Amino acid sequence: YKRQYALIPNTSKLAKSSSHVNASMLVATTHAEPGYTTSKMIYVLIPYKLKAYANNAWTSPPSAMFAPMVASSLRDMSYFKSVVNGPFAGSVDYILYTTIEVLQQEFMQPISQVRLKVFASILDVKSNQVIASKEFSQQAPAPGNDPYSGVLATNVVANTVADQIALFVKQSVK
Repeated sequence: YKRQYALIPNTSKLAKSSSHVNASMLVATTHAEPGYTTSKMIYVLIPYKLKAYANNAWTSPPSAMFAPMVASSLRDMSYFKSVVNGPFAGSVDYILYTTIEVLQQEFMQPISQVRLKVFASILDVKSNQVIASKEFSQQAPAPGNDPYSGVLATNVVANTVADQIALFVKQSVK
């Protein structure tokens, strides 16, 4: 690919938590649904027909870049004793699993938009029980109708969803 782009965690807009838990959180490597497992940048002209840009790509699959964004948002809140990224061989109290269900730039309106849908679940390691799960969906208009505009909008929606997941985790783990 001639041009490669990254998903970069922004400094979270989340407030530092006034309360804390004496617990550790592992943010597991994000999985992706079929069609979204590649570093190809996906776009859609008509519903359900996934296409990929020929000369533009992500530096790695978005699923590899998303978990560090979520971990960064969780760390910024300072709610957990520690937040680590997978793979990790030590012991932790909770594991956050995420799956990218949809990540695409859509050209079905005059101005393209990016749509991201992520499913998240939290496992309590001690009880081996899922304590909460939720689907997150976010869309943002791209500033233009080209691949780089899709990159800009993708970074916006990915950081927004990462912050939403971090808040969900905080509300779910007491």
